[in-house]
Amino acid sequence: MTKRTYDAAWRKVRLLVLERDGHRCQLRCSPKCKGVANEVDHRVSVSDGGARLNPTNLTAACKSCNISKRNREVAARARGVRADQAGKTPVRRAPKSHAEMTQAEYLADTGFDWPAPSGGWPPS
Repeated sequence: MTKRTYDAAWRKVRLLVLERDGHRCQLRCSPKCKGVANEVDHRVSVSDGGARLNPTNLTAACKSCNISKRNREVAARARGVRADQAGKTPVRRAPKSHAEMTQAEYLADTGFDWPAPSGGWPPS
């Protein structure tokens, strides 16, 4: 496993990803998931060739989902296959950002009824 380095560049991109994903867990793969993200996960691990600091390779995750995904990846490596190719770690599409949602999708996602977010549609 690659040694973790939490340098200034990592801390900056980590905060960017958490803010981008609204501090909501995007993995949702653990029964203990509460939905609140406080960690950032590499979609494709650095050891499998994923970019360390590219926000498109990063997603917000809660601790239990991040651990669950890591455990599945470690088990897949022990079997000699990449986790995302083993079918054990589902490759999930990133959810739409609020700016990409229709107004109905946004209202359903946020639980707001009315009025629409100030500043017009889509929300910023």
